[in-house]
Amino acid sequence: MRRIYFFPFILSIYPVLSLLETNIAQVELQDTIRSFIVSFIFACFVYFSFRIWLRDNLGAAVLSIFILILFFSYGHVYTLIEDFTVLSFNIGRHRYLFAIWLVMAFLVVRWVLRSRKSFDRVGPVMNVTSLILVAIPAAQILAFQLDSIEPLSEVVSGENSEIQIDVAEDQIVQVAESNILPDIYYVILDMYTREDVLSSKLAFDNSEFIERLENLGFYVVSCANSNYTSTVLSLGATLNLDYFQNLVEEIEDKGTSPYKFGAIVKESRVVDLYKQLGYSVVAFESGFSPTEWEDAAYYSALSENRFLGGLNPFEAMFFKTTLGLFLFEFDDMLPAAFQAYYDSAYIQHRDRILLALDGLANATEIPGPKFVFAHILAPHNPFVFGPNGEFIRRHTPFTLNMDTESDNWEEFAPGYIGQVRYLNMRMEAIVTSILKESNSEAIIIIQGDHGIPTLKPDDYRTAILNAIYLPGQGSENLYPGISSVNTFRIILDTYFGTEYGLLEDVSYYSTHKRLPFDFEIIRAVDYVCPAE
Repeated sequence: MRRIYFFPFILSIYPVLSLLETNIAQVELQDTIRSFIVSFIFACFVYFSFRIWLRDNLGAAVLSIFILILFFSYGHVYTLIEDFTVLSFNIGRHRYLFAIWLVMAFLVVRWVLRSRKSFDRVGPVMNVTSLILVAIPAAQILAFQLDSIEPLSEVVSGENSEIQIDVAEDQIVQVAESNILPDIYYVILDMYTREDVLSSKLAFDNSEFIERLENLGFYVVSCANSNYTSTVLSLGATLNLDYFQNLVEEIEDKGTSPYKFGAIVKESRVVDLYKQLGYSVVAFESGFSPTEWEDAAYYSALSENRFLGGLNPFEAMFFKTTLGLFLFEFDDMLPAAFQAYYDSAYIQHRDRILLALDGLANATEIPGPKFVFAHILAPHNPFVFGPNGEFIRRHTPFTLNMDTESDNWEEFAPGYIGQVRYLNMRMEAIVTSILKESNSEAIIIIQGDHGIPTLKPDDYRTAILNAIYLPGQGSENLYPGISSVNTFRIILDTYFGTEYGLLEDVSYYSTHKRLPFDFEIIRAVDYVCPAE
């Protein structure tokens, strides 16, 4: 251990591990493999270059560590000081930060050349330190992985501890005398807000789309609200016919990630019930793990080679934290082939949305009764569709939650409206086709999972589009303030003879990033909607 210095190679994977640990709920492990390999190879290149130059193992190892720290920290520092001004002088510019980094690299090289004879005791200490640093995020990742395979029955509490068993003992499911089961289409348009919010906050008139849906027979809920402000909690409540607090044990740590409970979306009461009735589940790759139902009878996914393809979202995010940030800052100067490589994550994101939209239009061809589920990550940013479906090129690493190209209202509003326009056009054509081609009278739900998180006041964060098509007289049971949790309660009671009844319509606000389970009631049933 005193003669072998492996700490540069161990520490080279620490930045990747740390970023993975921070985003473990939203990153698939196979998407990180290339980042580990490239980081390790880069550390080898740096170390052996200095080893050839200095002809000193320990000196080369120490110098490598400092250079690697400068390389891997550049993006973090730049993000912190970007657009930071002192006395009207913007110091957050590459020209200044990069110059400082060059000076620091020069000083480090000079110091190592002068002091390397005094490094004898540094090697073993750095070896041990590197192992400890890497062990911390590795342990967190392992703990999350073990947590994520915990049986859902151990997470869900109370009388309904087995979430796979849908109906309470006193409930009887009945099929219509015709014995024809209606196809059910449940479409989630992520972050699609309500008509009055679009008008008042984004100066966009969405009434034409709403009127066209109503002309097709949809009931568009004028004061529609989700019950939560995050996707997992919102869909978990809707697909399990009850509020999240009634489905899970008391959560003491209010900062627990909602993604821990992603199985509550995949293994829901509603889907299990329809399977028991003979429905085939149809689902599509979404890019969001809790809504990727790979075990569906009909599951559509993009065919891609993850190892040989372009930059995936994790790799793009990782590059942003390093000196690789320059690849995105000046990508317009690169050849088109390289641009496509860097744009790969956005292109895949766009292709997933198109996959689901096209799949919805073709789902009528699938035989037998079917429950079709599509979680479409739009109009949620990042914005990759213009109003006519044209590709909008981006210049920052891909991310769903921290999209820096739309982090202010002036940039967010036009991008959001553009995607709303495109979705309106596609959804109108899709539902028209379903209603025309379906072999049974279809039930169609087009619903946002939550509102726009950047809006103030907070109560608008649950304002959603909620358009429901119920054949026959089913829409008579709908009302202007119905919230998401009551969606399938009404459908089951109306068409399948259950007696679930309605829950009180309540919405809960929590800070999705900090304290997801520290709930505050922000809207109740007696709230008067501005649209009414």
